[in-house]
Amino acid sequence: MADKGSSWMLDQVVGSVLGGASGAGPSGSKAGGAFSASYQFTGPREGYIFTKGELGVGFYRDPVQGGGNDDEDDGPGPSAVVAKTGDELLAEAEEDVGEIQLLDAKGLRRLVNAFHKRHKDNLEQRLKYADQPERFLDSEADLDEHIRSLMQVAGSPELYPVLVDTGAVPTLLACLGHENADICADTLELFSELTDADAVEDYAEEGKSLVDAMLESNALELLVQRMMTLDEKDDHQAKGLNCCLNTFENMIEVVPSIATALVEKTGLLKWLLTRLRQREFDANKQEASELLAILVSGNEGVQRKLGTSGGIEALLMAIHVYKSRDPATAEEDELMQNCFDVLCSCLMLHENKVAFVTAEGVELMWIILQNKKASRYGAVKLLDFATTRYGPPCDKLVDMGGLKHLFGIFMGKAKIKGPRGDKSGRDVESELEERAVSIVFNLMQNLGPKSGRRERVASKFVEAEFEKCDRLVEVLFRYAGAVKAQWERLTKEMDEGEEEDEPDADELMLARMDAGLFTLQQACIIVAHLWCTGDVGLRRRLLMLLHQQGATLQLIKDVLLEYYEVIGTEGGVDEQGRLRGKVRELLSGMGMPMEDDGDGGDGGDTGAGDGGSKTAAAAAREGANGEAKPPAPPPPPPAPPLPPPPRRRSRRRRRRRRRRTAAGRGDREREKDGGRDGGREKDRERGDRDRGDERSKTKEGEERERGGKAKGEERERGSKAKGEEEREPSLLQRSKPKMEEERGGKAKAKGEEERERGSKAKGEEEREPSLPQRSKPRVEEERERGGKAKGEEERERGGKAKHSRGDKVEEEREHADRDRDGKAGGKDKEVKERERGADGKGEERKRPRSRSPRDHDHKRDERDHQRDDKKRGGNKDRGGRDRDKERDSKRSERRQRSRS
Repeated sequence: MADKGSSWMLDQVVGSVLGGASGAGPSGSKAGGAFSASYQFTGPREGYIFTKGELGVGFYRDPVQGGGNDDEDDGPGPSAVVAKTGDELLAEAEEDVGEIQLLDAKGLRRLVNAFHKRHKDNLEQRLKYADQPERFLDSEADLDEHIRSLMQVAGSPELYPVLVDTGAVPTLLACLGHENADICADTLELFSELTDADAVEDYAEEGKSLVDAMLESNALELLVQRMMTLDEKDDHQAKGLNCCLNTFENMIEVVPSIATALVEKTGLLKWLLTRLRQREFDANKQEASELLAILVSGNEGVQRKLGTSGGIEALLMAIHVYKSRDPATAEEDELMQNCFDVLCSCLMLHENKVAFVTAEGVELMWIILQNKKASRYGAVKLLDFATTRYGPPCDKLVDMGGLKHLFGIFMGKAKIKGPRGDKSGRDVESELEERAVSIVFNLMQNLGPKSGRRERVASKFVEAEFEKCDRLVEVLFRYAGAVKAQWERLTKEMDEGEEEDEPDADELMLARMDAGLFTLQQACIIVAHLWCTGDVGLRRRLLMLLHQQGATLQLIKDVLLEYYEVIGTEGGVDEQGRLRGKVRELLSGMGMPMEDDGDGGDGGDTGAGDGGSKTAAAAAREGANGEAKPPAPPPPPPAPPLPPPPRRRSRRRRRRRRRRTAAGRGDREREKDGGRDGGREKDRERGDRDRGDERSKTKEGEERERGGKAKGEERERGSKAKGEEEREPSLLQRSKPKMEEERGGKAKAKGEEERERGSKAKGEEEREPSLPQRSKPRVEEERERGGKAKGEEERERGGKAKHSRGDKVEEEREHADRDRDGKAGGKDKEVKERERGADGKGEERKRPRSRSPRDHDHKRDERDHQRDDKKRGGNKDRGGRDRDKERDSKRSERRQRSRS
């Protein structure tokens, strides 16, 4: 408030000095009636305006309004002027517009003549004052103004023939080569406005006449030539370049044949591809992509020229930018989608598919699917086109692991968004579902049977409890229902309409295709491929899913037959024959064999959709006219029955069988061991016999110790005499005399010395050990490991003996009827030598006690363990000990069961 008050006081002082008048307050002051000071606006006043002028802030007299009387009292009061309403202002504007003369043919000729004159004057002055630009600067300004005045012709397309007759088109095209870039840019903008689609929408003939006049004057070459010289760094020239690209689009829309001439006669295609390679985004790059999409759409010549010019690689480089980031704006997203559309159009040709695979396009699409960016939508669509009727992309997709992402889209798990700002109302989820089914169909059709890739695709339908089979059958019946509903609607319309309004076969087929017939056919062919793999689990699952919907395999066969009829010659006669051959193989695998009808010869007579269209049309006419249907063909032979399921034995039966097997195995082991485990009685008898043998051996050992050398000599002589009288001795008996002979000389001479040396040194000094002494460490080691001495083991076996002397070690299994006394003698002698070498006192070591039948079983198990350890090298790890324990437990259980 202090600032406002001080400013008001300053205004009052200045007003009093200048006008000689003063007011009493801020609300009213007057300086000669021309100014009233006021530091704030207090409302409108008649004939005054509130502003800040030479006298300060306040109300000044407005000369325009003419208000304000000098004879008024203390300042002007409230304004008496009534403000005008909106309707009054609109009426005044319409009156002003009415004063402007509308353009007609006469006025157009006047404008064109003035334009010609200004253009001629500018050329003359440029030639006359070439070194003095300021002399012809005014003429160029007039020329540019007249070019802009011709833009009003775009609002009257009906005057285009008058414009053509006056010869304005050649003069305007001549201005494209003008040295002044502004004149060139204004001319390009004029052509863009004249050929705009909105301008020629209702005047197609007039627009065509303008475009024809431009073509006669070589407008395409002149426009391309000038476009390449424009500098995009200049905003005005960059706008002219955009207008030039718009002009090409408009001309192609009016006359579509211009696209071929534009590519063949000019270097526009090369310039567009070069422009798309630039990484920076701008409006001209987006316009270039849109023009390229228009050029290749439905034009096979342009598609082939783009493939041979390296366009596939250039477009892949343009898409490569968006593999790891999303477009920033809607215009940039439109640029990306245009590049995908151009590639999809080009991949309709086989040679372009080869170039796509060579440029690693499949790998780039796989990377895009992995990164989960906005470009995935275009990648799925491009893979669909690339895998259609061509095998290498299918092989690469499977080898790289693309099935994971593909079946994620097929199952609807991948959340992919459509193009940004798309107002067409398309259902993105349904479109992606159709694309995924189409790609799986292409894989099953194009993958070779010997590479194993088709089996990898088929195995995906077995994973996760056949969830992909469930999804496939769900899609099949959904599209089957849509096609059936469309057919019923068409049939109803034909019944209600007249015969003259009956649609032809092609219209019926197109209507069914729009309802999803093609996707239904692809899903049925995938089911047929899965059935022909021969997997029992897949077949049962498919049958179960079909039966749940009240259908059988006949539904699949009917769809395959219709698809067989509608296969056309789009890819050539050879391709038609190949596809028909695959369908015949599938039908044969499903139990409906078909004969080869010569696809290569009659393929050209059947257009795309002819066979199926005729069938649909015939059925429609029967429904409309009530005619009798032709006799149905004979039913196909039934499909081969499924193999019977394997029999499953009950647990009780399996357990019983294992018991019998274990019992039989135990019997065989007992037979193999010589019948030692024949029963408890046999074991008891054998134990008693062994104990008696041990007692006798003990007594004989005592007698041998008392008798000394004499008794040994008598036994030696007795054994010789006995060998002569009795039968021929065994190997053990034959080896005893040799051992005694070798041992005899040393025993006579060194007997006492060995006793003394054994008692004093106790084996510490080095000497040649006897046979029992050399075997003693090994016997002791076996005892420490839980085993028995080798001599005791051989006695318990009842059939083995082991003797060693010098370098030769002989082993033999004694005969069952060998002499027990001889055996006892040999063993007693060995025991005696061992005891003598151990302590030298001649004291007899106690013999181990006799073994019971249970000990014999344990002994046999230990021998088995030792034999296994010897085979494994004698080293037993922890795992081996665990396995031995498990084996022992099993054997003990087996013996208990056999005894019970």
